[in-house]
Amino acid sequence: MKINQDLLKSLSHENIELSWSLESYLKDDYKYKDVLREFIDSISEQILEKYNNTISNNFIAKKRVAAILLNNAIQEERIKYLRSTTNTPTPYKNLSDSIDYDENYLIDTDKVSYFRGIIKDSDFVYHVIPSIQQKNSMYWAFLALDNIAEYSSISVRLDPFMFKHKDDHRIMIAKMDIYGVPLDWNKINNLKETLHSKWMSDNYESSSYMFTEVVWERRSDGIHFICEETPNINNVHLRGSRYFHAIYNPDREVFTHTDGAIRIYDSVELKYRNTVHVRKSGKIGKRIKIFKVNGDIKREDWCILVSAFFVWNNDIYKYFNEL
Repeated sequence: MKINQDLLKSLSHENIELSWSLESYLKDDYKYKDVLREFIDSISEQILEKYNNTISNNFIAKKRVAAILLNNAIQEERIKYLRSTTNTPTPYKNLSDSIDYDENYLIDTDKVSYFRGIIKDSDFVYHVIPSIQQKNSMYWAFLALDNIAEYSSISVRLDPFMFKHKDDHRIMIAKMDIYGVPLDWNKINNLKETLHSKWMSDNYESSSYMFTEVVWERRSDGIHFICEETPNINNVHLRGSRYFHAIYNPDREVFTHTDGAIRIYDSVELKYRNTVHVRKSGKIGKRIKIFKVNGDIKREDWCILVSAFFVWNNDIYKYFNEL
């Protein structure tokens, strides 16, 4: 379906899932209210059936599907933008001169007004990139990073679309318990041979991801941990992989480096990527760092962070319970 580009651009600034917030945009004070209403009304019965609609109220059903279509269109634009842009990305051109960032566009949260994935600058509020389609996909990782920030500094990268004037901004609140069960640290401390695992999603035909891979490998600077959750080929235009890298110091029993990223592939790259394990995947795809911890992380806090970063991934949950 064709979507009005002005409407799409306007809604792309929203940090709340459209399935929850779309109703607020149908109010009289929204500039594109009529355009949005026209789009909702244009959704056919065939499209409703495609999305397995079971809601008897026709308008509510159309509004639900409209939120999915709009969110997917925005996410597709986000992936295209992050993969293709080579110049200073939006919204960094809008930031105050006092805000510095590194070559990966990561901002030290100790030097700005920051709270749980949000940076405030002048009259605007900026959000960190979500890791997958769901806008709250990093929420629990931000909670874990808050604990780590008490003793190590955190750097984050801003989303190209999700920013608003402070008067129009709404805070998202979510509740779910995330557990990071301690691993067999004696086994990891004494690691000699590389450990690696690979799992296929239980519901790969309907899941947004296909495989999850983990590797522990001893190198000269410590024991490297890499985990990647690769997208389903049908969703390569909507999401990248979730990619997590860390270095563990077995002598000090802390992680000395940790970062979380997305790795954006096109369909050709992803087909090749699925033929090799993450330990042999090289530099294929475009890697966008979402956060980096600038200092040590305690093992218990690190376990919680990994689990939170891969929220909704049952294989990672099982791995941290069963290793």
